[in-house]
Amino acid sequence: MTAVPLLVQEAVTSPSTQQVLEQIGRQYALHVDVLDTLVKLTSYMLLGYVGPEEFLQEMRAARVADQQARQIIGDINQKIFMPLRLKMMQATVAPASPKPVIPQPRPVQTSVPMPKYAPPVAQRPMIAAAPANDEKLLEDHEEPHIDIKKEVPANLPGVIHIEPQKPVAPIPERPYSIDPYREPIDRK
Repeated sequence: MTAVPLLVQEAVTSPSTQQVLEQIGRQYALHVDVLDTLVKLTSYMLLGYVGPEEFLQEMRAARVADQQARQIIGDINQKIFMPLRLKMMQATVAPASPKPVIPQPRPVQTSVPMPKYAPPVAQRPMIAAAPANDEKLLEDHEEPHIDIKKEVPANLPGVIHIEPQKPVAPIPERPYSIDPYREPIDRK
C-alpha cells in the first residue's frame, strides 16, 4: 500500500468513506454480508486491484441485481471517486514552491601542509640468528612441526579410543541352488 498515493491511502481508511458506503448500504437495503463485500471491493478498487467490471461481477456473485449493482457503482463513483479525483488534481496544481536550495560543496580543509614527496623510509638491516645445532631456519611459508605422540592420554576431553577390530572370517560361497531368492536356471 506504500506505492499508492497518500490521498488514496487516506481515502481507503477514511471514516467518511465508510460512512458513504454505509449510507449506500441503507439506501439499497443491502444485507450485512453484501455490505461487507461492498466495502472490501471499494477499497480494492481504490487501490487498483479490482476494475469496475470485476466489481460488477463480484456484486452479482453476492446476489445483487444487475441494475442495482450498476446504480451502486454510479453512487460510489459520484460520492467517493469524483471527490478523490478533485483532491488529487488540487494537490498537483498546488502553488509552486520556492526554488530548491542546491547544496554547495564544502571547502576542503587544507590546514596541514602536504609534502611534495614521501620521505624515504629508514631500512633496518636484517639480522638473522644463527641456528642451533639441531634447529633449522623456517622459510616464510613453513610452520614449525609439532611432534605428537602416537598414544593420546585417556583423560583428555573429546578423545575417543577405538579398539582394533578382530579380523572377520570370509564367508564361504554357497552353490547357486542354495540361494532361496533365486530360481535355478533350466539348461535344457
